[in-house]
Amino acid sequence: MKKACTVTEELEKLNGDVLFQCEGAEYQQAEQYIEECLRDFIDTKKLVNSSLKGKKTSVPNTTNVSPEVKQTHQSQLRLSSLNMLTAANAIKFSGDPLYYHAFISGYKSAVDGIEDCSIKLKALLALCEGDALASIQFALLRNPEDGLKVALETLKTRFGNPPVIAQAWVQKILRYTKLESGNISRFRDDLENCVAALTSLQCLGELNNQTNIRMIAEKMPRFLQYR
Repeated sequence: MKKACTVTEELEKLNGDVLFQCEGAEYQQAEQYIEECLRDFIDTKKLVNSSLKGKKTSVPNTTNVSPEVKQTHQSQLRLSSLNMLTAANAIKFSGDPLYYHAFISGYKSAVDGIEDCSIKLKALLALCEGDALASIQFALLRNPEDGLKVALETLKTRFGNPPVIAQAWVQKILRYTKLESGNISRFRDDLENCVAALTSLQCLGELNNQTNIRMIAEKMPRFLQYR
């Protein structure tokens, strides 16, 4: 009984920590997700209890639980964690190629250890919005394994293709208007990130040409153009 109380106290503390960081509509969304997580937890307990019904052992033993039940339990707990992640206002991917690699890396870390393709597909959809979400909604019409595979391939082709990412970086740099003292530091940071990204993608030639260099130089304050 002591162990159950400890788990309950830990759940209450975790829920309180999540809600403390939310305000307004975020609070209501987080509260709704937490309620769904708790329902998943209760449903899993009922499932385990049902599988043990009729056993003579007075204390439940996890060795008596079927692999299917264990897998369901683990999947539900992982799904609850993913729900908590979105409730905590995790950054969603809207289709900007500049953020594709950061997004896909975070997604893979979040679903690491989950074998259920249905859960992984739902998580992927939940963490996308805008153009990214619109491009993979069709995946729900397929079986989970195939839908997940095609959805990931579509995101990579549309937003994670090296030439696409390279062009997005170049356009970000060229979109800068005339530089002034207030935005030179930001431009420098973006230019350094652009060069690093293009070098990693082996696409530095997309930026390093006479036309682009001239356009960049023309954005500089006059006293820098002649240095």
